[in-house]
Amino acid sequence: MRTSKHRIFPGTKSVKSVREPSNVPMEEGPDIRLVITDYYKGSINNVIYMIIRKAEKVAVSIFSVEGGTLEVGEANNNSSVWSYRTRIPNPDFPGAKVLILATDSQGNQAELAVTVL
Repeated sequence: MRTSKHRIFPGTKSVKSVREPSNVPMEEGPDIRLVITDYYKGSINNVIYMIIRKAEKVAVSIFSVEGGTLEVGEANNNSSVWSYRTRIPNPDFPGAKVLILATDSQGNQAELAVTVL
């Protein structure tokens, strides 16, 4: 809570008041709306697209069917449409998982895991 001193009327003593926090909702953090894995076929240079609002940074992790980490990297942003271009081949891609971790400017995070079919 924030306290402030102010005068109610000119010439009167200062009165200490307590101001309640405003009812403005706190920053909700990143909003992962959609992850498109249709163009990911397990090859190098395949692209994974994401629509994410209110994010400053997006990290993409790709896991094998067995759960091992295949690759991790940063996505690129173009007007809330983020894209990640793969760098490592994944021959067992059906059933692999893609983990999206979005972070906003205040450090709030949102996470979404998608299974590639």
